[in-house]
Order: sequence, then C-alpha cells, then structure tokens
Amino acid sequence: MNYLNNKSKCNIKGANLLISNKLFAPSVHCSYYAVFQKIKYLYIYKSEISYEDFHEETQQHKGSSHTYLINKFVTMYGRMTNDKYKKRYLRNQIRELKASRQEADYDNKEVSSEISIEVLKKSKKIISNINKLI
Repeated sequence: MNYLNNKSKCNIKGANLLISNKLFAPSVHCSYYAVFQKIKYLYIYKSEISYEDFHEETQQHKGSSHTYLINKFVTMYGRMTNDKYKKRYLRNQIRELKASRQEADYDNKEVSSEISIEVLKKSKKIISNINKLI
C-alpha cells in the first residue's frame, strides 16, 4: 500500500515540474491527486483494511468514489483530532482542490500560474497537516 504514499510524493514533484515548465492545468491535476492518494493511503492504513476491501466498499457506494473517500477520511480525521473546526476546514480545503482539478481538467478556460501555484501550496499544506496523523 506504500505505493499510494509514494505516488502522492511523486505527484507533488510532478506539479512542481509542470509549473516550472508553464504547464499549469496539468499541475493542478497532480496537486489534487497528491492529496487524494495521500488520504486514500492514510484512510486504508488507519482503518486497517485491505486495498481490496476498500475498493469493494467504494463499489457498493452509489456516487463519486472521490467524494466517498473524502467524506470517510474527513470523518476519521475529525475523530483523530477531536476538533470540529479542523474537520470542517479540511473538508472545505479538499473540496476546493477537487473543484480546481475538475475545472482544470474539464472546463474550457485557461489555468493561470497563480492558480496552479495556489493549488500546489494548498496541497502541500493539507499533506503536511495529515502527515501529523501518521
């Protein structure tokens, strides 16, 4: 399962490289997936379930697998930190990242360097905060 954790780190590096090469939309994609892979890794690790069991669980859930994981992780995070404010803040931050990724991937609009840098900073901050749970 460490592969997801490693992929998360690679996506942060990839986002930095993409920004350096003025490829802003794909950098947003990498920044979001760095967080998504990190929370998936941590949720499965802390829940002590297998990747296969989690995959089966998400298959039974109707709707977005990303939203499902985000909600499950944020709930777990809230229990671990025992802080409703931090829980709400984390949920909002991840939802904003997801919205930015969807916009960068699917919308017919340019992604600026400022947006891509902001999304990368937000991703790094989220990852730093959740690394404290490990």
